[in-house]
Amino acid sequence: MPSSSIEALGRLISRQVAGHPDRARALLRTAYTLVGVQMKYFPPKNVLPARCAMQGDTARSMAAALGRPGRAACVNIFLPCEVLHALNIPPVLPEGLSCYLVSTAAERVFVEAAEERGGPESYCSYHKILLGLAETGVMARPRFILNTSLACDANQLTFRRLAEFWDVPRFTVDVPYLGGECRPGGRTAPGHGGLCPGPRGAPPGGGRAAGRGGPLPGHRGGLPPLPVPAGGALPL
Repeated sequence: MPSSSIEALGRLISRQVAGHPDRARALLRTAYTLVGVQMKYFPPKNVLPARCAMQGDTARSMAAALGRPGRAACVNIFLPCEVLHALNIPPVLPEGLSCYLVSTAAERVFVEAAEERGGPESYCSYHKILLGLAETGVMARPRFILNTSLACDANQLTFRRLAEFWDVPRFTVDVPYLGGECRPGGRTAPGHGGLCPGPRGAPPGGGRAAGRGGPLPGHRGGLPPLPVPAGGALPL
């Protein structure tokens, strides 16, 4: 259970969402910035240093994404974000931001906002919070959306809807999938999903990885397809 001070902060943020979304965003950014400062300069004594460093970096990342809305990229948690960091584009991850909102005791208002706008009650909570953040205006319009084809249907539905709502480009990284049962030598047979371990020192699939030992089945030229814009949006 959150502390009384955290619950008070959550109530304060929730009261600002309907009439003052910019103020709610500023409160969230300030709270996460302070968490980053605490973990760097005043870490709790009962928490391992590595965990403090990790939490501090994550909190600063969340604050940066909220503080630079026109520059940020909305991505899913399965996307490798190294290129974005190199380009100084802060990524916004719905899974990470949703967890932080729960820790701030401010998630309910965004869940209810998404459901009031047509989101089903059974929809993924991570993505429902993201939709509520966007449609209340607390999460401002990003520069673009970049998601992968992994690993759930909500990824496709949420990001298509948000691309239309924000009117921003959306790109999808199509992650290759191999079906089949593992056999000696890394080959697969029908009935088993995923890649099989290859020989020692070789990549999964017996060396049949993109750019090494030939193309992956289903892809031409040995490389997975480049991210391509996905137009339109599907209603939830």
